[in-house]
Amino acid sequence: MTESWQLLRPELFWPVLLGSALVFAAFLAKILLERNKPFLWARILLAMLAVGSLAMLLLTPAHGRERETGSAILLTQGYDAKTLDSLKAAHKGIRTITYDSVTGAIPNLGQNTLVWLLGQGIEPYDFWQLENRRVTFLPGKLPSGISRVRYDDEVDLGSATTLLGEYLRPAPGSWLLLKDPSGTAMDSLALHDAPEQAFRFQLRPKAVGQWRYQLVVRDSTGREQGSEPLPIQVRSPRKPRVLLLNGFPTFESKYLKNFLADKGHSLTVRNQLTTDRYRFEHYNAPPKNIYGLTQEGLKAFDLVVTDTDTYNDLSGSSRGALLAAVGEQGLGLFLLPTGALFSGRPSFFHFSRAASEKVVLGEGGNSAVAKHPYRFAGPFPLQRLFLRKGQPLAGYVPLGKGKVGTTLLKNTYPLLLKGEAETYAQFWSEVLPKVAKGRESSVQMTLGNPWPRPGHPLPFEMASQEELPSIRSKSGAKIPLLQNVELGGRWQGRYYPKEKGWNQILARTDTLSFYVHGPEAWKAAKAYHLLEANQKRFNGNAPALSVPELEWHPLPPFLFFVLLLLSLGTLWFFGKT
Repeated sequence: MTESWQLLRPELFWPVLLGSALVFAAFLAKILLERNKPFLWARILLAMLAVGSLAMLLLTPAHGRERETGSAILLTQGYDAKTLDSLKAAHKGIRTITYDSVTGAIPNLGQNTLVWLLGQGIEPYDFWQLENRRVTFLPGKLPSGISRVRYDDEVDLGSATTLLGEYLRPAPGSWLLLKDPSGTAMDSLALHDAPEQAFRFQLRPKAVGQWRYQLVVRDSTGREQGSEPLPIQVRSPRKPRVLLLNGFPTFESKYLKNFLADKGHSLTVRNQLTTDRYRFEHYNAPPKNIYGLTQEGLKAFDLVVTDTDTYNDLSGSSRGALLAAVGEQGLGLFLLPTGALFSGRPSFFHFSRAASEKVVLGEGGNSAVAKHPYRFAGPFPLQRLFLRKGQPLAGYVPLGKGKVGTTLLKNTYPLLLKGEAETYAQFWSEVLPKVAKGRESSVQMTLGNPWPRPGHPLPFEMASQEELPSIRSKSGAKIPLLQNVELGGRWQGRYYPKEKGWNQILARTDTLSFYVHGPEAWKAAKAYHLLEANQKRFNGNAPALSVPELEWHPLPPFLFFVLLLLSLGTLWFFGKT
């Protein structure tokens, strides 16, 4: 209960203070003139009491108590019955309200009602209904199942995506299976009796299109207990425009050149013969020679590939132009490693020593290649690529708008000599596009909910270069947009999908495709996401609540009047003695 004190007539404070000081000074002067009389200090204290009582009569002090508005319990999915019983026992007659996630309706709770929020919480788009209220969130128990999952839902054909997640309270003896769109099992994992178990799968789509993979749970008898959809959009592989710089030809760069040219990449190769003398090769590209590197000249490329020694031997102006193109234009730079890279020249990456060994890239032992005796050090800002046994064999670091990548492998061309052309293609098809300049689009949209549902609002954010962008649903209905006041190029909108399955939001120059899940899909993950959002909102990280409303009760004036009469009467009596 909040309590406070204040003066009901604060505008009189300074005049009353000045007047009280003058009246007390007069009392004090009279008392000091009669200092030979007894009870000197008592008369001074009585004078102070008389003046103070008179001042309080004029200023009217009041005692404020928080207005009693009652409290309520708001029940959401997964609330704990024992917690509910305890609250009802402690608060007799408390109101109990059940939240409907479909309609989002919450009855009017009053401006300052105390709300006990039980269960997994309310949807984030309904948070506004509890603004300026004191909310105590008591989380409920999460259901068993896949509580967290992370993977790239947009991949290029030929690239792999890694699926990471956690399973909450798995049944002993059960299995988790990854199935392709045809229902064929691709991989499996035995689940153990534990509070939670992490899992990891890797999948490589086989065709372009919009596909739905599945995570299926089977019990110890082989019976399916449930499944979760994994929608993935597989795009045609983008073919970056590549500039290959060779200080001197190597087998690695020769075979990489042939691979890129055979795949149809626009490729320009600059081979250095002597100082300032070069030989050029052009594949699927106009015959334009690149002597000195400039930002303007590098605009024609998405990716520059060179070995570390050649990079270090570039002139200062060429290296500066290359790094400026990476940072300002989004150009990708891939460094084929030599010893200088691991000694810190250049210093884009951090490494730690590791065993010198061969690593198997494909499914057979014939796909083993040599690796430098190092590993990447530090998880951030390194983005890991082509993982084997949980360790990345390649990676990149962001540099401004672009990226700089490399690999730990010494040479990959021996794979071709051993007949492992598919493994060779898998490695470079996965690594190089991730480092190259990204796909250019005038519109970028991000969904505010990873599991959209039919009939539920789906907030989204959009970055657009257009002055007045226009967004429509698949049926042609226009979607209103709200512009960010501080960032003019950013917009917010809300869309209500109607059907389960693949949906689209259409811009003038781009399309955002996303999958709408049914009500039974990803229950444990949705519950985890919802509970986490409510904890962040209501447990210490919520915006400041409004100041509680107080009722002010003035102290009875007769108290000060009685004190004034008693003090003045006593002073008069002392004056007669």
